[in-house]
Amino acid sequence: MTGHCSKDRSVVLCLMLISVLVASCNRAPEGVDAFKASQQAAMALDHFHVELVRKTEIGEFKNSQSIDCSATYFYDHEATDLSPKGIESGESQLQGRPSAHHETDTLFVEGKTYSKNTSSWENPTYGSDDAHPDWFVSSMPRDPHEACASIKKGAEFGYVLYDLMIKANDFKYLGKQSINGHECFEYETGFPGKKYSDKMTTTQLGPNSSMSTREMVNTTLHSKVCLGTKDHLPYQVIGEDYTARYDYAAIQKLPVPVP
Repeated sequence: MTGHCSKDRSVVLCLMLISVLVASCNRAPEGVDAFKASQQAAMALDHFHVELVRKTEIGEFKNSQSIDCSATYFYDHEATDLSPKGIESGESQLQGRPSAHHETDTLFVEGKTYSKNTSSWENPTYGSDDAHPDWFVSSMPRDPHEACASIKKGAEFGYVLYDLMIKANDFKYLGKQSINGHECFEYETGFPGKKYSDKMTTTQLGPNSSMSTREMVNTTLHSKVCLGTKDHLPYQVIGEDYTARYDYAAIQKLPVPVP
């Protein structure tokens, strides 16, 4: 009888030990440790893709970006859909009302920046239409060298500002999530930074060209960052007015345009 009890007790203790080990494997690391591990994982990468959706009172802004540091390649497709308030605040005496929908493609490949875009204006006056439906060589460089250098130093990785977040050490664990089939631990973090205001300014770049941008102000930013349970890489970042999702599959590069 004693032998059976001893055996049963051993089985129970073994099961308890297994439960403890499984629980420890699924337990999220402390915030600062999790972000330091993620920082190291990101520093080892040379490419990623991110989809950003930003919603504000003046409209919805979408960016689809790919970067390959090993090939010095960058691509960004930007789509803007302005709200009535955004259209009103971006109105110009010279060109009139801005387009409700606007798209811009920017490509950096083989040492040159190429761009194409739809018109910024609803009804541009004669000679003032800035639409470029075909690729052209842009004078505004988008060389990803600086961004790649920041990644390799561990300063930032897209919308994850490792240096600022780790220095602020303001983390709160929120739970486990599943993003595009990847399990991740989600943390809320606060850190100093800048954000877009709801005020737009229009800058004349030339007689037939202009650019409307939103002003930025200093503030304390708060983000929710989901880090992979296995690879520690970020899979989602939720800011105060945006959501960014990451993918690490091989990038399908666009060919060099022929302007």
